[in-house]
Amino acid sequence: MHNNQRSTNFLKQVRCAVLDTSNSINDEEISTYMRQTTYNFLRNNYSHYKFKIYEGKSVDRILYDIRKDPGEEDISLVVIQAYGNLLYDTWKPLEHGYSLFREYCNNEWIDMAEANKFFIMGHILDERESKDRWFRLHEQCFVINYKMWKQLNYPKFGGYETDPIEVREAIRSKENIHDEHTPTYLSPGTETITITKRGFGWNFINESLKSGLAVLNFDEIARQTKTYLYPEIKEEQAEFKQFFREDCANFKPSESKLGQTKKEFLEYQSYTVQRSPEAIWVMNTESVNDVIFVPRKYPLKNLYSVAAGFKTFAFLNNWNRDTVVEDVNINYFDISPQSLKAREWMHKEWNPQNFDEYLDYLYEEWYQPDKALISIYEDFDFLSPNWQAEREQAKEAYKNSILRIFDTMEDWYDMHEKVKNNNITYTVANLCRNYQPLIDMIQPHEEGKDSVVWSSNYITTRYTTWIMSYEERRDIYQEVVKKMHEKNPNIRLHSADWDGTPTKGMSLEEITNAYKLDEKTFLQWRQRRN
Repeated sequence: MHNNQRSTNFLKQVRCAVLDTSNSINDEEISTYMRQTTYNFLRNNYSHYKFKIYEGKSVDRILYDIRKDPGEEDISLVVIQAYGNLLYDTWKPLEHGYSLFREYCNNEWIDMAEANKFFIMGHILDERESKDRWFRLHEQCFVINYKMWKQLNYPKFGGYETDPIEVREAIRSKENIHDEHTPTYLSPGTETITITKRGFGWNFINESLKSGLAVLNFDEIARQTKTYLYPEIKEEQAEFKQFFREDCANFKPSESKLGQTKKEFLEYQSYTVQRSPEAIWVMNTESVNDVIFVPRKYPLKNLYSVAAGFKTFAFLNNWNRDTVVEDVNINYFDISPQSLKAREWMHKEWNPQNFDEYLDYLYEEWYQPDKALISIYEDFDFLSPNWQAEREQAKEAYKNSILRIFDTMEDWYDMHEKVKNNNITYTVANLCRNYQPLIDMIQPHEEGKDSVVWSSNYITTRYTTWIMSYEERRDIYQEVVKKMHEKNPNIRLHSADWDGTPTKGMSLEEITNAYKLDEKTFLQWRQRRN
């Protein structure tokens, strides 16, 4: 087993919550869509299946509910987001990836919280001149030192209030994150002052200063792990709604009057909606060694796999020791015909000892004529002015990907050669719209043999979560499971469901029976199972 995987995003010290800001958005359609989008990005980033995601209309309500969490004693950090805040993950080589959790919550911020080096951090706003209001936090995203909140005897968060009150003097930094109203920190002064108009989070700011701790603003790198879509801006709401779902493909920034943040996001989403059905994923963005969680009692007979990265070979390399890999039927299915064709070339034509050959093929066959979206890792550039350095980085990423599966590159070369003449099929199947081609390829159970379907996280990608609602994704996922179960209830499914919850190779029989449970019992079952 190789240890160089991404760090987990579900440390017991961290809890996440979503702040219901529908009242300030004041548009039901936008509120619903922004809530869904915030949850979708969070589930992909935080691994929803491990710990509950809390939600409430106030910070005080959220913190009250967290006090009843079964693991409450372990909690150090609470990350709260408003509707419309999105936490990004990346598909960079795993050594260079970043997220709010991996680089901050799971490392730096937990240590800082447990050493009581901060109480509250987020987006600080200085509104003393513009709105005759004291310092406040922006609702979009902030982090609370939960243990310190308990030590301070559970203070109230503080909202928009106007009665006179004494607070600790705040000494703001001379520097700003941007403009003139975003100090990088607030230091505690020695005096108390009386303020009247107060805003979001004012009392947590005051409690931090009273405790002798600076209030911290997210730094530039932390801000790069997220974005906020400002759904509450009334003047932009009508136009914003025009680009929900598949209509996002029609977005043209040059014709838009939306703010820059929305423009940049919709431009990227437009590209995603247009090009995802024709993508070629060269590297895996998920763990490749989680196949060890799949029960592998019998030799593998049928492998049904999406055409992405090298994880297909992790199943072949890590299955029951009696598996004869040359006898395994490998059945690829994918939404992208381009990905299937690239996969066929990889099996039939490619010498895996020459990754430059793969890069040349991708460029000449797919990138240059613009016939597919090529995803090697984020920021990879076929047109880099330093092409040799770009190639070397890509080759290093390739090597690292392979060595997460095999002990040596030679083992990989040997596996590639072994399966060259296997029975391999390539089938276009859109599991969100037309899943029947996958159902048709499913073979009946063969006694003493295992079969597995690996469908990755197709139902929770940035593409599917933008074009389909939560309920739609849940229903279609369960329908696909039901239809596969009718063909072969013994097949093991390795996937992420509509919540991002891993199925870990459970049999379709077990999964189908679980879906028949009432919601409460089902959630309890899923928690136990994972």
